[in-house]
Amino acid sequence: MGSFQGELLKNIVGLLPEYDFEKIAVDINEKALRKNKIADSTLVSNLNSLPIENKSVDLTLTRYTLHWNEWETQEKIISEIKRVTKKFAIVQIAGCTKKDEQDYWAQMKKLFSGEIPILKRKHSFWCSDETLEEEFRKQKINFKKVEELRIPQVSENIIFKYSLKENEARRVREILGKKDYVIRITYVLFFG
Repeated sequence: MGSFQGELLKNIVGLLPEYDFEKIAVDINEKALRKNKIADSTLVSNLNSLPIENKSVDLTLTRYTLHWNEWETQEKIISEIKRVTKKFAIVQIAGCTKKDEQDYWAQMKKLFSGEIPILKRKHSFWCSDETLEEEFRKQKINFKKVEELRIPQVSENIIFKYSLKENEARRVREILGKKDYVIRITYVLFFG
């Protein structure tokens, strides 16, 4: 889910050559999906209403997709993961600590407001592990946090990914200031 061009899927399949997975890449970005050469099939769809049958997928994988949606949409995406997945899901988020959640969200909202046009996002919500875990419990999903890693200088990744000009790069660093990091958190969700 949120497969984009298949970068993560390619890495996972490469680590597990002894398994023969049927790989379905799902993303709203049709252009990116056309570049996804690792998937057996692609599906252009919003993640909050998947045209996939109930409990028809053994493993669902989503990485860095939740925060690009408003909180209400994130709740629906989690519900869709629960609906379509038979066995387990791996959910990786880019988030923050509970103590920093409001300040961090404000910084990210400012960063993606459109001041730097290429970074403009209409919808997003960056949350903490605690907020996400509350939602898992609300939806009665068994989960285990398997990784929590603070990644510093997220500004440099953004600058590189979007090939920002020097003045844009300087502004990204200014906006993020002391919040120039992301906490990568990985969960395994268990179903059935």
